[in-house]
Amino acid sequence: MKLVQSSARKILALAIIQAFFATSGFSLLRPSIAAKLRYELDAPAHLVTGFGSLLLLGRTLGSLVGGIYIVNVVKCFESIIQPLSALIISLIIYYYSFSQFPIMILVLAFFQGFAAGLMWPLLQSIVAVSAGSRRTAYLTLYTSLGGLGLVNGYILYTMLGEDITFKIIVASIFYTVASAVAFVGLVSGYRSSCIPPEQRRVGITFRGAIPVTLFSLMYGFLAGIGAEYSYLVIWEVVGIEKKLLGVIYAIADLAAAGIGLLIAKLAKRYSEELLMLIGLTIMFLASLIGFVNELLAVIGIGTYVAIVSALLGVARSYSVKLGGDQNVSGALALSNAASGVGVSVMGVMSGFIYVELQNLGPKGPLLLYPIMSLLLIVIVLVCERKLQGV
Repeated sequence: MKLVQSSARKILALAIIQAFFATSGFSLLRPSIAAKLRYELDAPAHLVTGFGSLLLLGRTLGSLVGGIYIVNVVKCFESIIQPLSALIISLIIYYYSFSQFPIMILVLAFFQGFAAGLMWPLLQSIVAVSAGSRRTAYLTLYTSLGGLGLVNGYILYTMLGEDITFKIIVASIFYTVASAVAFVGLVSGYRSSCIPPEQRRVGITFRGAIPVTLFSLMYGFLAGIGAEYSYLVIWEVVGIEKKLLGVIYAIADLAAAGIGLLIAKLAKRYSEELLMLIGLTIMFLASLIGFVNELLAVIGIGTYVAIVSALLGVARSYSVKLGGDQNVSGALALSNAASGVGVSVMGVMSGFIYVELQNLGPKGPLLLYPIMSLLLIVIVLVCERKLQGV
């Protein structure tokens, strides 16, 4: 038993390190590639924003193809693909550093997303299978600590000066390191947590797919207002200076890691749905205090962003529970794909929602936060009734 737990901890540590370097590269790349497209290659705005859309489209398809189909054909595909996908992403990003063709960068963004779609859900599968009954705690630790790379990338983007090409190369190096860590995992750990053969041919049922898709799509909507929509709220509704935005988000990401550690401890005693409901209730209450004054609005939005991030591991574990524990990779693939679509759709819709809510008054856009929190609370309660067969 101790040997199994030791192996699971080793796999978790490797997965966290891999995720840290990959997320560092990602958060450094996004603003860097936007700056390159806009200011070095004179690309129009729709091409700049198109990079993220194609990246997400590729990731959605990669998640579904890898997690539901290929994993059932190639033995231990989830561990083999880790170093390969990270290396492919590294090479694509390196090409960005010297490319002078915006269209080619956008085309490769799709393939970068596809490789990421193969890597992330299946890395989560490795962590989930190795953890056994401690799945929620391990996935929460993985997402919270691995996600600290986002803070690292944002800080480096500020510290590395004005040379955009150099920043993109550094992002490529981060993915190369992630590939090396994944190779160590392949050799010394990940293969011990391959999905059991009896689970490889088990398809996620239609009945299980509906709650997974509904819950994950709604979670994507919830997370989707944590980016550009919240930037506008902080700048225009609350009135915070633009240069302070990075500080607010860095603090929120650090808080998310701390909250994640707390959730990992609580996961030993409480169910995924209870943890989700507690977190969502806190988000709902925090979003309401924003109507009092500007300071509380910043605290409320920061709390919202932090808890959305901290609950990600719980959300992934809950998706496995909804989809059926007999198909970890399928449930996680569908969860990643659906939440990705939710983030993308909300990213498009939120601008229009922002304008409409402005018509309700100066603080109108703050209404979206409690509304989204309350909607997901309802979704979790409905899914819980389905699980209980009521």
